[in-house]
Amino acid sequence: MTLKRACKDYREAIDLVINSTAVVGMRLHSLIFSTICHKPFIALSYSQKVRELCTDLGMEDYIIDWEKLDLAGLKSRFTRLMKNYDQVKSHLSGMDVIMRHAAHQNEAIIKTLMSGKDRR
Repeated sequence: MTLKRACKDYREAIDLVINSTAVVGMRLHSLIFSTICHKPFIALSYSQKVRELCTDLGMEDYIIDWEKLDLAGLKSRFTRLMKNYDQVKSHLSGMDVIMRHAAHQNEAIIKTLMSGKDRR
């Protein structure tokens, strides 16, 4: 499936990811949505935040630096992704739980900071 227009909101973007086999994503949220939906992905890394997310997820083998992107490399990486599809999907399922836990911890920290209870 190819996206020919921008999504109206995040629900539409998640729906596209859910109905995909895999994602080739450049933007951080496409990779986050892929993880949440347990969809294997290849990251086209244009920034440190994309690389760091992939590293945190243990998906270093599926990162392609934007400056080094070529069709042969993308095909090779995609072939590897499809060969390891079930393993990567299972791995992302476990990482989803870790990401959700970290998000809840961050939310609690922010609430504490905003309430002023942790002022030093």
